[in-house]
Amino acid sequence: MKILVIDGDPILARALRDAGHTVDNIVPGGGVIDLPALVRHVGVEPDLLVQQERLGPRSYLVGLAEIGCPSVFWAVDSHLNLYWQRFYALLFDAVLTPHVSLFKALPKALRPPCLRRFALFGSERAFTPHRERRHALSMWARVDKHRPIRAWLIELLRAEGLYHTQDIDFEAMMRLYGDSRVVPNECIANEVTLRLMEGASAGCLVLSPDVGEDQNALLEPGTEFLIYHDGLELLDQVRWAAARPGRAEVIGLAARRRILADHLPASRAAELLVLAANIEQGRLTGREAQLALWLSLAWQLRAGRIPIEPAPHAEQGFALLAGLPGHPAEKADQHPVAELLADEALAQIFHLLAKDKGNTQGAARVLGFYRKLITDRRDAALTSPSKTSPSREPALSLQAVSACSALALRENILPMARALSALRPGTNALPGKSATEICLRWSADIQTAGELFHSGFPFKPENGMLPEDAFGWLVFALHLTPEDRPALYGHFEKLLRSMPALLHMYVGILAEHSLAAPEDWRVQLDYGMASIKACRVSLGLAEAREAGEKARAQGEERAFKARSRMS
Repeated sequence: MKILVIDGDPILARALRDAGHTVDNIVPGGGVIDLPALVRHVGVEPDLLVQQERLGPRSYLVGLAEIGCPSVFWAVDSHLNLYWQRFYALLFDAVLTPHVSLFKALPKALRPPCLRRFALFGSERAFTPHRERRHALSMWARVDKHRPIRAWLIELLRAEGLYHTQDIDFEAMMRLYGDSRVVPNECIANEVTLRLMEGASAGCLVLSPDVGEDQNALLEPGTEFLIYHDGLELLDQVRWAAARPGRAEVIGLAARRRILADHLPASRAAELLVLAANIEQGRLTGREAQLALWLSLAWQLRAGRIPIEPAPHAEQGFALLAGLPGHPAEKADQHPVAELLADEALAQIFHLLAKDKGNTQGAARVLGFYRKLITDRRDAALTSPSKTSPSREPALSLQAVSACSALALRENILPMARALSALRPGTNALPGKSATEICLRWSADIQTAGELFHSGFPFKPENGMLPEDAFGWLVFALHLTPEDRPALYGHFEKLLRSMPALLHMYVGILAEHSLAAPEDWRVQLDYGMASIKACRVSLGLAEAREAGEKARAQGEERAFKARSRMS
């Protein structure tokens, strides 16, 4: 088989060659790449195309629909890039990722038709018995201001003998793990990490947060690694391993055996080849494919990660929308993805136009375009009623209308923001009176719609950006009305409590709230328990004890015990 790999890991390319296939591994250097031209340049018509997400300069392939062979996208860091990958992935016949649960949680129309679990691989290493290893506890991990929980974990474990480094290369790191008995793991956004595979490859006992199904599908918790839920449990596991080195080694050996059996590069190559032999074409084509690529680029443009001018890209989006059949919903029941992409594109056009401060004309233009879209959908629904819902009435786009409302708030046009808030899809509630109330209502509606937080997207309202998810609307409220900060604490806490990827923000908000309400033992207890979860164990225990003393003094000891159990 002739395989064309774009931005591929050389180790995987070598494993495919070892399996007897011809592999061209091309690194275009990032940016928008004309794929048919690249294929002509390589001079080989591939039987399989594989693009791997690259952590450096990213490549965006144009013309995938013109390539006749099966196409596969390996989405490596979906925990930080799903905001644009959810559209880009639709351009391929199959999607590989370590984070299957994230794609499965997308709206049905955006879920890839062929989705496979495909984690980064481990490596085969000589095994040194644990009794001969010099380090009890080691961790290679970068620490900076963006990784506070990692810093707290390292600080917590230094007293247990942790050796931490971030200044060695991969082979030196693997030699360190091969000379260590225990490797603690930490996640940036509740993701599957390379550290899990690296520690297991070295036969270490890996201690990892509870990431869920994506992690547990790779190694068996309890027998091949251990899961911790907070800093106290992590400390217990470290001390358990020190007291029972033989048991710790048994788990490390089991993990190493699993790596050798299931997670070496040859295993990944074999998985990919089986998929290639059975794959069916499922990629988007035509205008829908163009719109999906446009959306991927729009998100990256707004994130400042691709050098495209906003205004021309917005005009291209308008043209693509106008070219969709019926704008696009005359066949909405047969092609729901078209309607979903159109609604998202309208919102993104609006966000692009809003990059120019004061561009309130953008609101009128997007809403005018949307009125026509709604009219076309209504006409299509009347002439071709849905079999499942004959009275189907097209709904307003939550994304587009909320974006318009946000721009009106940013430009301090409160009557317009209030009027748009009254159009919130699926609600008859009155619009908010103040900017804060409007933001809170949009946040609640968007949370109900499932858009909690776009991990990895750098939302900065101080740069004129507009919110799109539930958390962003709370941040936007704080930006517009900082004097309402105390009134927003509870809303932040309720939302962040359910978002493990933002645990450090949850701890910070609770710390502020606790200082602002020093007699509220409930807030202080929540702060203490969240701190323990975030590996600030001493601080958390002290806060929890003090909260208990306040509760007893207020005659609420029973309520304190009940809340402690719930936490």
